[in-house]
Amino acid sequence: PYAAVSHTIGDETGWQVTPSAGVRYNSHNEFRDVWTPQAGIVVGNETTELHAGYARAVNYPGVHVIFQFEEVWGAGDAWKDLKGETLNHYEIGISHRFAPWLKTNATAFWDRGKDRIRFVAPPPPPPTFQNIGDFETEGLELSAEISPAEDWSAFAGATFLTGIEPRNLPYAPKRSYSAGVSWLPTQRWRIDIDGQYVGDFFTDNPRFPDVFSKVDAYTLVNAKVSRDVTPPGAAWHGEVFVAVENVFDKGYEHRPGYPMPGATLMAGAQMRF
Repeated sequence: PYAAVSHTIGDETGWQVTPSAGVRYNSHNEFRDVWTPQAGIVVGNETTELHAGYARAVNYPGVHVIFQFEEVWGAGDAWKDLKGETLNHYEIGISHRFAPWLKTNATAFWDRGKDRIRFVAPPPPPPTFQNIGDFETEGLELSAEISPAEDWSAFAGATFLTGIEPRNLPYAPKRSYSAGVSWLPTQRWRIDIDGQYVGDFFTDNPRFPDVFSKVDAYTLVNAKVSRDVTPPGAAWHGEVFVAVENVFDKGYEHRPGYPMPGATLMAGAQMRF
């Protein structure tokens, strides 16, 4: 179950204050239940907004952990001693609309986690998964949205991690960038192109306990062409599309020895009523 409430106070043409709060109850049939609350506030007017927020999340051990304990190590249900990882996220930021076609945002964030699940090799063997250590990250997110005309828009964003503890924390690149553009050459056709750069980062190795390897940075470009096929006056909306992920067939990995897909072509149709 999840419940949330928010309320806006103030004048629609002037400054407004919108506080919000919510809570989720995570019930698990094997691991301990966890409450995950969230809260935030937005203060702003038509051009500038200040925002702050807090949220808590939980990540339970996956089925691969149970499989290792029961089928690989013969450790029975010892996996039941594990707890879910928990993360407390804090952020504060400001967004400003410099013009009707340009909006920017800057957000500083702090993440504090505990009970990180790690693949370790304690004496005596075999290796195992344990809740070991806390982890922290902090950084800055910057973004801009541009829409100078009705037929095209663009966005750009960057994330910088200024603090990572421990330094070999998996899946925590120090910097990443993203950008994209959407263009409507005609009323029926739409072209979307986006790209992402992810800096090098550490990753745990599923073959060896207590081993952290670094994977190289990579850049990906994706594209999609879609056409509106909705008949005039219809009560539904239809679209057909062709999309390519990893347009330039770049080789990259999220874990050493596990290559991600190259160029991937997809085609499809969708309808909305």
